[in-house]
Amino acid sequence: MACCSRQRDENCLKASPQNTQRRKGQALVELVIVAPWIFFLFIAIADTGFCTVAAIGVQNAARAAALNASASSAAAIDAADACAVVRQELQSLPNIGSSTGCAGLPLQVTTQKLDAGIDGSPAALVTVTYQTIPLVPVPLLFSGTVTLVKSVQMPLRAD
Repeated sequence: MACCSRQRDENCLKASPQNTQRRKGQALVELVIVAPWIFFLFIAIADTGFCTVAAIGVQNAARAAALNASASSAAAIDAADACAVVRQELQSLPNIGSSTGCAGLPLQVTTQKLDAGIDGSPAALVTVTYQTIPLVPVPLLFSGTVTLVKSVQMPLRAD
């Protein structure tokens, strides 16, 4: 049976040098078409992971600061102490250093004493705002920086 017959035999296709060249060219074209999409997907996954870690960290920092602020009425309005707790919790994130303050971005911490919280008893409210480093813009997901805002309210344990 000749290689040019209508029946396509695998041995015939492998034997032809012309077919080998076509397959190599086809694989290269497919790689050129798919590679940017794979790279884009990798960047989107990395950015999403970073934002998830930052969101979990900010939520944990707000919870820790609210727990600290709920110790007493005086602690509920002590923004400096809440700032120190938040900085300690967020120290592993970029933008947060030992000299980072809590009055402006990338990190803002506000504390407030509420006369009546969710359950009607006095409470401490802590709000943490964190702005991420510039990320790779991903259409429909991220465009530059992401600002995360988390608030936690906790009843006062002592007056």
